[in-house]
Amino acid sequence: MEDDEGGTQELVGINESALRKWGNSVEASLGSDETWVEGDPGGSLHAEMVLYKYAEETGGTIVGIGASKKFCAVCGSFLLEKLGQAKLGQLVNP
Repeated sequence: MEDDEGGTQELVGINESALRKWGNSVEASLGSDETWVEGDPGGSLHAEMVLYKYAEETGGTIVGIGASKKFCAVCGSFLLEKLGQAKLGQLVNP
């Protein structure tokens, strides 16, 4: 993500439904150049939507986004519309 001053951050998040089980482990494994974005532990957003929401709320611009698995149809369509194919780490067919 790029902030309004041109600085960049590497954001990391996981599905909200996995926060209770995996959140602490993932957060503890991050490098010093990575920023943990925690969603709502009672929520149901997928990781890419948690990251998109964070960027929107903080005024950042997503310069690229990827996932360890294929985007679901809903997330893929949303991200394709909002960000464009060039910023997605995988091919999304509309």
